[in-house]
Amino acid sequence: LIVVLIVVLTLLPMVRLMGENKDLLKAKFIGQEAEYQGVLTVWNIDIFEGGNLPKSVFLQNVAAKYEKLNKGALIKVENLSIDQMQESLKNGVIPDMVSFGTGIGKYFVKHLVPFDQIFEGLTMPNFYASGLYGTRQVAVAFMTGGYALLSCTEKIQAAGKEFNGDLKAIALSLNYTQKLRKKEKNIYSITFGQNEFTGAFDAFSRTFTDVSLVQLSESGVVDINYSTQTPYQAYASFVLGGSSVLLGSQRDIIRMQGRVLAGKQQDLICQPLGNYTDLVQYMGICSTEQAKYNVCCGFVKFLLTANIQSLLADVGMISVCGLKIYDQGEPLHDLEVAINENTVVRNCF
Repeated sequence: LIVVLIVVLTLLPMVRLMGENKDLLKAKFIGQEAEYQGVLTVWNIDIFEGGNLPKSVFLQNVAAKYEKLNKGALIKVENLSIDQMQESLKNGVIPDMVSFGTGIGKYFVKHLVPFDQIFEGLTMPNFYASGLYGTRQVAVAFMTGGYALLSCTEKIQAAGKEFNGDLKAIALSLNYTQKLRKKEKNIYSITFGQNEFTGAFDAFSRTFTDVSLVQLSESGVVDINYSTQTPYQAYASFVLGGSSVLLGSQRDIIRMQGRVLAGKQQDLICQPLGNYTDLVQYMGICSTEQAKYNVCCGFVKFLLTANIQSLLADVGMISVCGLKIYDQGEPLHDLEVAINENTVVRNCF
């Protein structure tokens, strides 16, 4: 009886305390009920290649984590092509949130709800500014990629040069004529590509400031197809021996590292270019219903937390918060170091 009495007297205050703080305990271990109960749609518009997995995979994983903390709110991620996006907007269909790349913001200007600067300071200032329309923030950067000069020892030696530790210094002097059985083939020194919204053109121009791109392409130094080929076509051209250097992205770094591991390429020489990027993914809110807006706003903030930003390593992308998520020696470590507060980030509109 004495033992039972001691147990009861010990547990009673704990039970009372649990009763008084049941909401806090429920929020911590079960998840708090969301202000909005229902499905929230996120359109994901991809205009540039991610790292090693689609951006939608990252968003779906983050959405699942957010739903556990906000019971009753379900986030549905939908991948849309540019044509599907335009057709939906034409028909008056608007998502609750939209994930989009640089240049796509212009299609959503009249639909995006301003954030009233509540996200200032959560990302690097240049990435914050890139989401401004006028003086108000209507888009929040939540992941980024970058550009780099890529080559290998074999290609540099084939051009009659030796790597001196600075790929930029020799990147425009590696073109040569390859003699084939019945003809000769010009091997460009460097190649790159672009699409309607993003591309390495600006990265090239900011890296090689004292040269004429037109003249370089006419003389066989720069791939003559630089303005018409896609980034993937440029990568394919490089791999097939069309050039000595590729001005590529985080996706190309991962591709080429894979080739090295598979024994298809001797090594990987990578020199990140941290002076400019337009490979940024943004999140905007279109819903004007207050309860929906509040839950969406919480989701955007959740995307910028350290734990979630660290998950970008799983999809081969880089944190916009300056968080270092790759170890020394990993393919994207040097690139994430090069992208900092001094990097020019093109406005998303």
